[in-house]
Amino acid sequence: MTASSLQNRAVTLFCAISFFHAALALSQGTGLTGQYYDTATFTTLGTTRVDAELDFAWGTGIPAGTTITNGDTFSGAWSGQIEPEFSELYTF
Repeated sequence: MTASSLQNRAVTLFCAISFFHAALALSQGTGLTGQYYDTATFTTLGTTRVDAELDFAWGTGIPAGTTITNGDTFSGAWSGQIEPEFSELYTF
């Protein structure tokens, strides 16, 4: 894997998941719905699941429990609602 492909992958992942860690277990919900695509362009949906926490460090690996086949060319998107524990400023 070249430095350029690593940089492109990091940008894709950053845009897709906005890298945040949320303590979702404190709320009534079970997590955010994650959709994992087997391409970097969000075109081939492979797995949909509920993720209770968004705190991933995949490196060059493949997300466990998904149908992703290539650690270099996948993307993910999450949807749902987050309920803050306190009334204060949160940064995502």
